[in-house]
Amino acid sequence: MKNIINIRILLLISSLLIFNYINAQQICSSSIEPLKPNTSDSIIVINSVLWAFGAGETCPNLSDFTFQKSDKTLYLGLYYDISGAWPFVGCTSIDTSYIGKLDSGKYIMYVHLNKIFDSDTTFSIHQDTLEFNVANTASIIDNNLKNLNIYPIPTNDLLFIEIPESIKVKSLILFNLQGKQIIKFDPELKKFKITGIDSGLYFLSILTNKGSVTKKVLVK
Repeated sequence: MKNIINIRILLLISSLLIFNYINAQQICSSSIEPLKPNTSDSIIVINSVLWAFGAGETCPNLSDFTFQKSDKTLYLGLYYDISGAWPFVGCTSIDTSYIGKLDSGKYIMYVHLNKIFDSDTTFSIHQDTLEFNVANTASIIDNNLKNLNIYPIPTNDLLFIEIPESIKVKSLILFNLQGKQIIKFDPELKKFKITGIDSGLYFLSILTNKGSVTKKVLVK
């Protein structure tokens, strides 16, 4: 009987330790690209999330995110699917969320990390705060950046990008109308396969050494 009680106590302690370990997850860092945005920039939020479980392909996946704006206060909610993220080995996921252009001013953003056990259970795990300024710019966009083109539009197979020599592309990310990241392309390439994407309108966010620009992509 005493052994049974001891086993139950050990199981209870183990359960508490596991629960605390699970809830030790946190957003290690939140940042934006570009780091010093202006009113003509399309802003991307980058979150590096440390998880207490999952490894490699089993690391929790960003399944959805929500974005709300109230004057100069922003709310970004990240929703993760942890259903396949076992055993407890630890991993770090880096995800991007497209929030687009903002008016000039000082902003504070609350980033809520949520995890999803199933379709009925979602709760907040951690909150991070990010403050940044958006500068008001009346400057003319770099002419070479204006000459950055993508084609053909519409397309259903390949997408090409035409880049002036003075432009260095840092990131290429395709978003849907809801702002969800669909594909992150290799910025070194100039030809991309987009087969398997549903028909519709998308946005290609292009971050360069001369600033950022967003192009519409119509998939037929």
